[in-house]
Amino acid sequence: MGASLLIWIAGLSFGGFGLVGVAYWIFQQWGTKWLDNRFARNLEAAKHEHQAELQRLKQKIDAHLDRAIKLHNKEFEVLPEVWRLMDLAFARIEALSMRLFRGADLNSLSDEMLDMFLKGSGLPEIQQAEIKAASDKTNLYIRALQSRDLGGAQNARIEFYNYLIGNGVFLQTEFFDKFVELDGLMLSAFVEQQMAYDGRGQGVSVDYKAFLALTEDGKKKKDGLLKAIRARVWSSASHVLPEAAM
Repeated sequence: MGASLLIWIAGLSFGGFGLVGVAYWIFQQWGTKWLDNRFARNLEAAKHEHQAELQRLKQKIDAHLDRAIKLHNKEFEVLPEVWRLMDLAFARIEALSMRLFRGADLNSLSDEMLDMFLKGSGLPEIQQAEIKAASDKTNLYIRALQSRDLGGAQNARIEFYNYLIGNGVFLQTEFFDKFVELDGLMLSAFVEQQMAYDGRGQGVSVDYKAFLALTEDGKKKKDGLLKAIRARVWSSASHVLPEAAM
């Protein structure tokens, strides 16, 4: 009986080893392939997610770059135009006080010479007729020029200001603030000239401090702004143009 038990145990042991061998063989045949397939699927999924993440990052970078390029282009469209409009308004307002020293003594001209002079003045015909009929032709002529120039200066400043406010979002804060400062000086000088025009002959006295501020402080601010704009434009161009082209 003891020998039979040993034989049975030995058979069971050998049977167990057989089951292990069969299991190992099955794993070799199908298990490794299953692991390989699962690894491949996981790897493919990881690659797909990586590509998707790269695509999202690329789209984000492209969007930022596109916005930066559009903003840069808009800034370089606005800067020259707002400078041009400011410079024109500045010149017209600055010239207002100079009109008193312009022109001839119309009261001493003959009718023929007066007619030729007025035709070259650029004034409307109705104003020319009023000047011819006036007792003090020179004074009326000067006031007609001043009225015309005041209107032109006002329109130029308003056009500049409206453009600045409408496009100021595309300007760097440094430039926007400096343009606003210049507009304040121009507005004060214009109002002063308007008061002088309206009060002339009525005892109204104007000290022309705003005009002096425009011609002195305003010109310094204007020159400083021009240097800053040039530095901005050419510093950007230097990153694009080859050194030889500069």
